[in-house]
Order: sequence, then C-alpha cells, then structure tokens
Amino acid sequence: MNVGTKISELRRSLKLSQEQLAEKLNVTRQTISNWELGQTTPDILQAKEISKIFNVSLDELLDNDLKNIIVEKINNTEKSTTKIIKIFKILSISIIFFLIVIILINIPFIIKQNVKGNEYFEEAQSQSQNFYTHSYPIISSGTITADGFIATRLTVSSEYQNINFNWKCVSKDNANSSAKFKLSITGNEKNYTIYLPISDVFEEYKKSYEIGPLEEGTYDIFITPDLDTTGTYDYEYQIISY
Repeated sequence: MNVGTKISELRRSLKLSQEQLAEKLNVTRQTISNWELGQTTPDILQAKEISKIFNVSLDELLDNDLKNIIVEKINNTEKSTTKIIKIFKILSISIIFFLIVIILINIPFIIKQNVKGNEYFEEAQSQSQNFYTHSYPIISSGTITADGFIATRLTVSSEYQNINFNWKCVSKDNANSSAKFKLSITGNEKNYTIYLPISDVFEEYKKSYEIGPLEEGTYDIFITPDLDTTGTYDYEYQIISY
C-alpha cells in the first residue's frame, strides 16, 4: 500500500474531508488530492505532521514508501551534484582553452618584438661611433625616427650608485602618440628595461625613473622604438646620479 492510499484511508476513518485535512496541514485541497492519487508524495516534515493527526507512527504511515522517498531524495541530490561537477568541468576546460588561444595569438607578436629589439641592440653594438662615454649629469636631446635608435655608454666609478633617468618625448608629423620607446640598460650581467611614454607637449620632464643600485663598471644604454612607433619624435633625456 502506497502512502497516498494510506492517507486516504486514515482521512476517511476520521471522517475528514480533503479540505479539512488540508487546513490542518496548511496546504491546499489539491495537494491532498495529489497525494491520495499518487501523483506526488509529502515530504518528511509533512509526513510527520500527518502521522500526528492520524495518531500513527511514521513507519506505519509511510511503510515501504519511506525507503523510496529517501532513495529518491538521495538520487536527486546525486543528480544535482553531478550536474554541478559537469558544469564546473566545462567552465574549467573553456577557461584553459581561452588562455591557450590568447597565448598562441600573442606568441608571434612577442617573438617579433624581441627580434626587433635584438636587431637594434646588435646594430648599436656594431657601430662604436654611436657610443659615448659620459660622466654625470648626462643630457641628450634630438630627433628619432621609427627606424632609429639612441645609444649611450655609461661608466659607474663607485661601488654602488643609483641614477635617475628623466625623459620627455613628443610626436611630430602626426606620429603615433600612443606608441612607446624601450629603454634598456645592460652591464655587469644585469639588465633593466623600462617603456618610455610619448607626451602631447614638449615641456618639463614628464617621467622620472629610479634605477639601481648599479655596481662599478660600464653600462650600455639603448633607447629603441616600440613596434607601434611610426613617424618622427623629438626627445630629451637626463641622467643624474644620487
């Protein structure tokens, strides 16, 4: 005997209508009808209230249906957990795939940028006339194109020394003002890299960078255009030790 039939028999034995039983359980008459027709079943809390009204034990009311209800609840929980795990796996795979695609798309750009930077570096090294050994302060200004570079050789005489690199640069001839220049300082097995911005107005120094401490020795300073650099630019930089 299922729980719906049991509820119907107990209700009739107490001469209760479906409306009266529904009122006692604070549910609708349709809910009682659905229970008795076997279309739905009461949950555990509702079953406890029904057993109190009919003065029967919960085991007697539910009989074999108790096991079925518990199994159904467990199965529903397992199904929900399985769905959540599947969704999580799909999201994780999608995120990993997206990251791989982004990396693959950017690899050619990174390689191209490094190759171009290395070409500037090697070209500057091969042309010794482009190097000048300076003492502080160093001030240099001029014009640079997208195919050019600036090279300076710096000698650090003390054991440890910090420097300030002050920079300003403005685009000319409708050049790309959103581009940047790459500052590389190499020496004593150290390498410093800074990306220098382009300004709209050639006034005071807009950017100041602290570099160091530098050990005693010789350092090569290169300023090369970034990949997005086009046209001609006026620049000025100043290097001060402190």
